Amino acid sequence: MSRRGFTLLEILLAIALVAIIMAVAYGIVVSTVQAAERIEETTLGTEIGPVILNQFRQDVEAAFVPDQEKDWFVGQDRKGSSGDRDRIDFVAGVTAFGADDSFAEAKFHNVNEIGWLVEDSRKNAGETVLYRREDYFTDDEPLKGGRMAALYDRVVAFDVTYWDGEKWVESWQSKANNGKAPAAVKLVMILVIPDKTAEGGVRRRTYSISVVLPR
Repeated sequence: MSRRGFTLLEILLAIALVAIIMAVAYGIVVSTVQAAERIEETTLGTEIGPVILNQFRQDVEAAFVPDQEKDWFVGQDRKGSSGDRDRIDFVAGVTAFGADDSFAEAKFHNVNEIGWLVEDSRKNAGETVLYRREDYFTDDEPLKGGRMAALYDRVVAFDVTYWDGEKWVESWQSKANNGKAPAAVKLVMILVIPDKTAEGGVRRRTYSISVVLPR
C-alpha cells in the first residue's frame, strides 16, 4: 500500500480556502461590532439625556424646606470654561438605602440631602463630569458631605434657574427667601454625545426641563 502526500498545489489551495474563510469571518465580526457600536451610540444619544432629566425631576419635586433657620435649598450660579456649571443642593423626601458610615447598619432613609453639580474630571483633563450627591438624612451642614455618583462626563453646560413667582432668577437661598423653596426650577444642559456620522465623531445635544415644586 503506497502512501500519497499532499502536493504543493493542494497545500496552496488549502491555504487559499482557509484565508477566504477567515476573511469572511473577519468581515462578519467587524460588521457585528460596528452594528453594536451604532446601536450603543443611538441608545446613548436618545436615552442618557431623558434619564438624567427624569432623575432631576424626581429629586426636585421632592424638595422641601424644614425651617427658616438654615439654607436648606441653595442654588449657586457658577461658570466654567465651556459654559454654566451651576450647583443646586436641597433637602428632599427621597427614599435611599444605605449606612451613615462604614460602621453603621444600612437602613432606609426617607429624608436626605441631595445635590447636583458639575466638576472637572479627575481622570481626563479637559472633561467635565455631572455628579449627583446624596447624603443620608440631614445634619448641621445640609449642603456638604455624602456620596458623589458620577452620572455623565463631557458636560458642556449645566444651567439651573429658579422661578420666584414673578421672574426667573439665576440663584436661590431659602433663608433669604423667607424660608421658602422656589416655585419652579428650570434646567438646561448641553451634553456631548458620541456620533460617528458627525464631524469629530461627537455632537452636542441640548436637554431641558421645568419642574414645579409642590406647595
